[in-house]
Amino acid sequence: MSLWQLVFVQSKVNNARYDGDRLLVQNWDWPKETWFQMRLCHLRKLRKNSEELTQPRLAADSSLAM
Repeated sequence: MSLWQLVFVQSKVNNARYDGDRLLVQNWDWPKETWFQMRLCHLRKLRKNSEELTQPRLAADSSLAM
């Protein structure tokens, strides 16, 4: 019998014993101030700054107002 056949045979829908509903609830928080989060924040700031520099300034350009 394959792994998937075993999974389906032992599943709740096939009236097999299922203890998943009685597992203890665990609240878990993502780690904070990690290197990856700080790097992502840094890259987002760089991207935002570069987008601000490349966007045309419509209000400052008087030739577009005509």
